[in-house]
Amino acid sequence: MTGGESNPEGQQPTLMVRRELFISYSHRDLKWLEQLRTHLKPLERNYNLERWDDSRIKPGDKWLLEIEQALARAAVALLLVSPDFVASDFIDRKEMPSLLEAAQNQGLAILWVPLRPISLKLFPQIVQYQAVFSPERTLADMTDVEQDRTLAKISETILETIDKAKQQAALKQNHNHQRVENDRLELLKAQSDAHAVEAQRWRAEAQRLAKEKEDLRLQVEPEASPVPLSSTQTKGAAPPGPVLIQISADRGALVRVGSEWQQKTERITVSGYEQELVKGLTITMVQIPVGSFQMGSPATEAERYEVEGPQHRVELQSFFLGKTPVTQAQWQEVASWPQVNLKLNSEPANFKGANRPVERVSWEEAMEFCRRLSQRTKLFYTLPSEAQWEYACRACTTSPFAFGDTLTTDLANYDGNYNYGSGPNKGQFRQETAEVGSFAANAWGLQDMHGNVWEWCLDHWHEDYRGAPSDGSAWVSGGDQTMRLLRGGSWNVLPWFCRSAIRLRRPQVYRNFSVGFRLCRFPPGLVS
Repeated sequence: MTGGESNPEGQQPTLMVRRELFISYSHRDLKWLEQLRTHLKPLERNYNLERWDDSRIKPGDKWLLEIEQALARAAVALLLVSPDFVASDFIDRKEMPSLLEAAQNQGLAILWVPLRPISLKLFPQIVQYQAVFSPERTLADMTDVEQDRTLAKISETILETIDKAKQQAALKQNHNHQRVENDRLELLKAQSDAHAVEAQRWRAEAQRLAKEKEDLRLQVEPEASPVPLSSTQTKGAAPPGPVLIQISADRGALVRVGSEWQQKTERITVSGYEQELVKGLTITMVQIPVGSFQMGSPATEAERYEVEGPQHRVELQSFFLGKTPVTQAQWQEVASWPQVNLKLNSEPANFKGANRPVERVSWEEAMEFCRRLSQRTKLFYTLPSEAQWEYACRACTTSPFAFGDTLTTDLANYDGNYNYGSGPNKGQFRQETAEVGSFAANAWGLQDMHGNVWEWCLDHWHEDYRGAPSDGSAWVSGGDQTMRLLRGGSWNVLPWFCRSAIRLRRPQVYRNFSVGFRLCRFPPGLVS
């Protein structure tokens, strides 16, 4: 949490209760869905229920993205279960995993309706959730009147479930408000401490340079008497800060030669420093230069979404950003340090490997990592703002990707069964995370900005950029305070979800084996 995340007036944020119903069904059971829609109409009219099923997907929309976004808004998922539902490959491989993850990480309530007889032994993942009525007698076994009574009962159960979610949300809201305020006060103290430490460090550095100058003068003028240092010069000096070094990287680019795309690589050198965690384990931080850029995607960019606009100019100060996402080895070390606000699971990742990105960490847990690192180092670490992230990702480019107009699986880890634009038709689908730093860097020496794992940003979710800050600060006023930003794409998404401008929202408690983060350290006072 950051200092600007409470209302300017200090008021409690407006309670946001999800009232969307997500319906999952087989198209062969459309007649049952039609009957259910009739019974849901009063809920939509009188209780502001928003019903979502795949009829809401417009031609040209991306099915998986629409489903993911609908689940993020939903309070209840209703499954119309039949042999056709169980037999559907799409439901089994795509929709059910998303539903189960939302239930685990977002508190999504799952109800299911037995339309026709199935073997529960063949569909064990549904047994743990509540059937609206006993599956011993399905809807298909009932008379028309019994079906109407049952469908009316389903509507009542949905309303009761949403009301229960509202009560739980209110309790959580009160808890979160107190935690936001505590975090705000803590951040203000951390910023104040960081400012004081950095000022002390500058004074110590000035004293050191003055002493070197005096020593040099004494070598040139041996007759001069040395001037003894004062007690303020010899005592209480701040610990040495990070020393800037030159960092080498292989920059990648895609250029079109005739009808073929060719990958070019060149050796570059950038400035940064190594933040030591423990002997032999560091985090490489790259210095991002002062500059400005056009944030968002143009209306002409292929596969763009309205949430990526309108484009707007952003001017940024220099800051530091992790060269790669945080690794499991780095996470495990910091997780062993003293707790600030939250306990951290030292081994949360699904795909194990010391140099793989840590995943299955929530926004709140990523912030706890930053707090612990800040407390230990006396430097102010946090997550990047959304503007900082995109600015660093683009690295002076305006194309959909930092590497050019398309992407290949030689440059990023994503689902290579699909191509972007006129890019190569097929690449590799690794079906897991790759070790960080496995792919070429962008022009500023950053790696894995496209694909591998989604990366948390500091901001609240806003539906578009109207009213967004123009100074690169995190947008933590207004918007949906229960949702945070993810950027960059991951190992299991299509290439257009890896574009520089892509943005996704998820609850700040959300965990997923495709979600990680990278560190940011930026000038004091840049969090609004």
